[in-house]
Amino acid sequence: IKQMNKKTCLYILISFIFTSLALLTYWYLLKNTKTFYTVASVQPLIIMMVVLASHILYGERINTMNWIGILFTIVGIYLLNI
Repeated sequence: IKQMNKKTCLYILISFIFTSLALLTYWYLLKNTKTFYTVASVQPLIIMMVVLASHILYGERINTMNWIGILFTIVGIYLLNI
C-alpha cells in the first residue's frame, strides 16, 4: 500500500463506493420488484456502463459496432419497460 500513489488510492476508493452503491441498489430492486424486470433491465446497463466508463476513464475507443450495441441496449430496455 505504501507504493501506491494518491491517484490509485482515489480510484480504488471511488470504485469501492460505486460498487457498494450498485450492489445495494440491485439488492433493493431484486427484493422489491419483479425479478425478471430487474435483471432484464439492470444487467445490460452494467455492461453498457463498463463500456462508457472505459471510454471516459481509460480513453478506450468506442467503434461503430459498440455504439450500435449501446443503442440496441437502450431500445431493448425501453421496449421491455413500456
